[in-house]
Amino acid sequence: MKKHYDVIIVGSRCAGSTLAIELGKANYNVLMLDQATFPSDTNSTHTFFNNTVHMLKELDVMSELENTSAPAIQRVLFQFDDIKIEGDLPPIYNEERSYCIPRKFFDQVMLNKATSFTTVTHIEGFRVKSLLKESDTVVGVEGTNQAGQILQFTAKLVVGADGRNSTIRDLLKLTPKQKVPTDFAFFYSYITDLEQSSPPKFEVYRIHDRTLVIFPTTEGQYVVFIAFPLTYKTWLKTFREKPQEAYLEFLKTNFPEIHLESRLTNATVVERVKGLIGFNNHWYPAMGKGWALVGDAAVFKDPGVAQGMHDAIYGGRALADVLKHHDWELQLEEMRELYEKKLEEKFSELFGLALTLTKNQLISVEQKMIQRIVSANPEATKQFLGMYNHANTIDEFNQTIVKIIQASGGSPKS
Repeated sequence: MKKHYDVIIVGSRCAGSTLAIELGKANYNVLMLDQATFPSDTNSTHTFFNNTVHMLKELDVMSELENTSAPAIQRVLFQFDDIKIEGDLPPIYNEERSYCIPRKFFDQVMLNKATSFTTVTHIEGFRVKSLLKESDTVVGVEGTNQAGQILQFTAKLVVGADGRNSTIRDLLKLTPKQKVPTDFAFFYSYITDLEQSSPPKFEVYRIHDRTLVIFPTTEGQYVVFIAFPLTYKTWLKTFREKPQEAYLEFLKTNFPEIHLESRLTNATVVERVKGLIGFNNHWYPAMGKGWALVGDAAVFKDPGVAQGMHDAIYGGRALADVLKHHDWELQLEEMRELYEKKLEEKFSELFGLALTLTKNQLISVEQKMIQRIVSANPEATKQFLGMYNHANTIDEFNQTIVKIIQASGGSPKS
């Protein structure tokens, strides 16, 4: 087996596979390493909107993903206390469909595509233990395979695509540009026989300080997420001790405002409950001498904005584009600046929104006013939803709200 490659990618899910696909197309020699074995699951909202579908079509994996039984979704309902905002996600790149596909299926499709290139090699069940360096430049990795053998591999570039708790990032001892702790705990599982009106839609509820998200997925199931403040100590204790029982009981008793219990009459929880009890939203440097980070390893934000898969895929493609058009030895600083600029331009607005959502702050009077305006105005609804699939910017949405208020004779705060 080869020991030297152009690129070593540690982590072979969304971000890593995307990068490998793009580099495989360009005939780079790539080694993908992952401590997991596949197919397997991972913590994820596993929802992606129509703008991501467009990228997946360009990666030539969407036709395979369509073979899953996940329904194509166009409609989204947001409800903030008693205010409903509902509409179709605005089309983007002539694509209208959004999906929620479990990662055990999604990641396998991506991995199969990556390894279809003869220049891409994949080793699963491999744990990276240390980085190999020459002076202050990363030149490879050392780790153990499934048989317990210690192996070393070298490369011109080592990429950490290994998620929120990135080993590569930790070994680099990087200091975050931003690091903001959440005030919430998140839990989710899969439910069958949940009542939902037709056609299927994504549902997002923020009721007082509790959040509920319902996404239709494969096999007639629904991924149902809940979030509540870390100050709910009794519930946290119950979730730690009896997560399955706590999850269903929380759903039945904590959302009377939307009559959720009546929709759960015949419902069954069919998977193990998973979750996060506290985490940090973070933004780290994304490139340096002999290394780069992509996906959640570089930028992770509150899952409430459902951007993780989009960001991983976009980031993988952005990094590949930078790599394909530069001399890695002579243009490192230019590459670093360009890659980080691409991430900042695409992610900054929704990262800022996530930092707001991740704190336990009740909906303000001003926010309620804006939500009522959005609920009553089709164009504002379209742009509100368009923030989530990058059909428009948050600034464009805000400008629309200002115009609506001014047209009604109001005087919004600047």
